[in-house]
Amino acid sequence: MDRFLADPNSEKIWHATLKGKTVETKTGNPAKPRAQSKSFKSTDEAKGYLEKQEWTKLKAGFVLQNPDANGGEATALRLLPGGWTGMLPLATSQDHLFCVRYPESQNELFVFDNSGAVVKSTKAKVDGLVLYAACDSISETIFFNADHSIYQLDSNFAVIKKPLAVGKEASASCLSVAGGRLLVYHRNKIEVRNLADDNELLSVEVTPDLYGGHTITLEAVLDRGGKLAAVHEKAGEIAIYDVKKGKLMFRFEGDIPMISKLLFCPQGKVLYAVSPYAESGLLAFDLKAKKQIPLPKDLPRLSQGKIDIACHPTDDRIAIVSTNSATIFDARTNRVVNSITLDHVVKRAGIVFFQNSLVALSDLGVLGFYAL
Repeated sequence: MDRFLADPNSEKIWHATLKGKTVETKTGNPAKPRAQSKSFKSTDEAKGYLEKQEWTKLKAGFVLQNPDANGGEATALRLLPGGWTGMLPLATSQDHLFCVRYPESQNELFVFDNSGAVVKSTKAKVDGLVLYAACDSISETIFFNADHSIYQLDSNFAVIKKPLAVGKEASASCLSVAGGRLLVYHRNKIEVRNLADDNELLSVEVTPDLYGGHTITLEAVLDRGGKLAAVHEKAGEIAIYDVKKGKLMFRFEGDIPMISKLLFCPQGKVLYAVSPYAESGLLAFDLKAKKQIPLPKDLPRLSQGKIDIACHPTDDRIAIVSTNSATIFDARTNRVVNSITLDHVVKRAGIVFFQNSLVALSDLGVLGFYAL
């Protein structure tokens, strides 16, 4: 284990290497670093010490940059400002990654390139906390869900003041963009519109159920091309709609608890559903066979309620994270292809694929780029 962090302001370094039960460090001026060696009773104890020292450096503003990292290793790590809000908003365009944090009681948008470097940071002037972010791959337009109101950003990443869907008094919300189309929950309806001309393609009246009498049930998502929409408004079913025709195609019915996130696999053949109440934490549905199907046999046990899922933008790789363990599997073969241990996670992390990386935002505020 070898970690190299640098302070972008002072150019000071922190270079730590784990060798068995010993941690060797070089710190300070890169021309004349101060060397130190510390031994421990076990490798795990030594590794724990290295991780704590790294966390200290991240809090001090140091950044990890390792463009030559092997698959599964971090190519970039940095701590973003702001405390834990319960939300981990991430979105990507073709060239940029977008992340929203909440320092000093204000939403702040950070824009990154594929090396993990900050391209821009700006205040996101919206009312309320940003819950989710999304980006359309065709128009590369960014959207925020802020306390159930949906906002659009202009080309300079500034928020267009008038919300597309007003959720100030709404009990729930949805946001999904794909194929030049936008899906939102507005005035008791799931609506899908063309971004180019604002033409309404689908309007479905929904009545979100209370799961267990206390938790509002509502989740909806578009497939990659914006041709299909999946809507979950009550336990026991997920409805699939043809967006172009504006009609219901069929429903998955059965033992389906409340869903917290839906995701179509890139080729549109499988729908995945994250549920904090399902025994496995994840469900999979075959769209052609119209039935629930098994998950990969080699998928590790998932921690209920601490799961996020993401799909690769150009192939059938699906990533799922449970606490600090990210597993990538191929939706076509239903087999695990890679595993990644995420850094500096307490209980949860949000994930997204971005070019040649899996990017994770931890509940501690650490943004990590991991080589695929």
